Amino acid sequence: MQAGKDASAKAMLRIDALVDTVKSLTTQSDGVQSALREELAESRRKEERMLSALEESVVAQKELRADVLALQKQAKTHEKQRSDLEEALFFLQDEIARATAKPTTAPKSAAAKGKPPAPAGKAAANKSPAKGANASPVKARK
Repeated sequence: MQAGKDASAKAMLRIDALVDTVKSLTTQSDGVQSALREELAESRRKEERMLSALEESVVAQKELRADVLALQKQAKTHEKQRSDLEEALFFLQDEIARATAKPTTAPKSAAAKGKPPAPAGKAAANKSPAKGANASPVKARK
């Protein structure tokens, strides 16, 4: 009987050891699970911060795109205004040049000199057809 009691005591010790091991493993598992939950929660918080930053970046990018489009439109308007101003400046310079240019002195006519006008036939006879003001180049070659 003693042998049976010893075997029973050994079995009870092994059972107690197994129970202690299970308790220890359960405690460790609870600690690991708690750490994993905390890491998961931190990971989720970090993901939410990153998502929020990404959304802010998208909004800022849209605002920048709108600003770029507005600046492009403004640049086109300024280019058109500059072109118009250049054209107006060119016109004004041309007008100023005409207004300030010395008038060319035309030869005085015979009437202005006090001489009677030359007869029409005589003036026409002195000019050859190729040398006239309205002479055609084709006539000049003939």
